[in-house]
Amino acid sequence: MFPSLDVTVTRKYEMIMATAKAKAKEPKRKTVGTLMAEKLRAEANGISDSERDELLKEGLAMIYGGCINAKAYVNSR
Repeated sequence: MFPSLDVTVTRKYEMIMATAKAKAKEPKRKTVGTLMAEKLRAEANGISDSERDELLKEGLAMIYGGCINAKAYVNSR
């Protein structure tokens, strides 16, 4: 009446692997976002560590309003 456990587990594994392979395939054509990401990734790979640190500080200043050294407080019970 019920399939054996081994068959069920094997079948589920096959379904998961088929889904993972389908997701991993390359898109058929490159979208605008994909092309932009490739360009920016190549540009970002060319910067030095000091430039990377400076850009990180500027980005954090934008996000947190220029207060990157402020202490974060967490409420605990």
